[in-house]
Amino acid sequence: MKRFLVFIAATTSLMLLTPACWAKADSLGINKDCESHPVSDYGMTSITAFSQYQAESKKITDAMASFCNKGKSMGDMGFGAASDQSETESRQWSNANLPGQSDEQKAFRDTTAHLLYYAMLNGFSGFDYPKAPEQNNAPPVTGFSPYETCNAISSDAAEYSTSQLPPNVKISLSEWKQIKSEFEMVCLAGVMNGNGQKPVDKKLMAGLNDIARDVYLQSYKIGSTHPKLSSPEQNDAVREKKNATERAVKEKRNAAIIQQNRKDREKQMVMNHQVQQSVASLRNAVMQRMNHTTDFSGKKCSVKVWLSQKGEVLSAEDESGDAGLCSAALQATKGVKINSMSDDVYNVLRNVTLNFDL
Repeated sequence: MKRFLVFIAATTSLMLLTPACWAKADSLGINKDCESHPVSDYGMTSITAFSQYQAESKKITDAMASFCNKGKSMGDMGFGAASDQSETESRQWSNANLPGQSDEQKAFRDTTAHLLYYAMLNGFSGFDYPKAPEQNNAPPVTGFSPYETCNAISSDAAEYSTSQLPPNVKISLSEWKQIKSEFEMVCLAGVMNGNGQKPVDKKLMAGLNDIARDVYLQSYKIGSTHPKLSSPEQNDAVREKKNATERAVKEKRNAAIIQQNRKDREKQMVMNHQVQQSVASLRNAVMQRMNHTTDFSGKKCSVKVWLSQKGEVLSAEDESGDAGLCSAALQATKGVKINSMSDDVYNVLRNVTLNFDL
């Protein structure tokens, strides 16, 4: 199950539990055909009926393509950040480019903003939103069988999720079956909660990607429409599947937290080492320029130095200590330059106090 959450998140880019930061990379929607298909056919039918669209169709379709292409450049974002940016920019564009206060004009403006939002997310994710209203394709059965229901739902989900992979990514039949079985676990959890008239499991939902959430909600709805299961054996089997799903989601969440904490600690250790090296380099450079340091034996002085990110001394002032030593140290700082610093190191060493204890 752990592999499932990682695999699906990687292939759909829709996990809600995103890392604290993302490496810069092309969006998974990099192969999306934004020029001719920025949103789904279902989405286009929601706007073509407006008379205003007929007059401004090129303007709207060009905007959709532009938003879709911009989504392709957002690959270093998590889905939540991409969604927020898409919503903000789509609303700004519609308000600026589609004025009018009649009911029809307002409806057209809202519909356009809605589709521009999805166009940008389509470029980001490679998906084809908005989706048509969900249809229950589970095969009709005379009795309620969670396993038969979830077999159909999980097969459809596995087909859909793997169809969204980039053309150059291939998976084996065994991998496909594993994906299907993991969707089936989510489905059974939904059936169990729905059939037991329990509320939607928000903690479980928070750890699932977009497709798995659809699986859970669809199965939850089906389970809630049937009489409660009475077979202890059947209930126990479904409950165990549900518990396994919850454990896997929790393990995934905890593993992500542990991994991020480890990365943060490693990053802090590296930065601390770089800071120490930069301070030592600066102090040594100043000391090399000071003449007759033996004249100040037993003396102390503290000097505050302001640096540029390129490592150049911009200015300096004495804070405390022997006047003669401080004067020599201030004179020695002029023209000193050390190596350039990263953003993190520079934020610490923008100004630094050098202590001379001779």
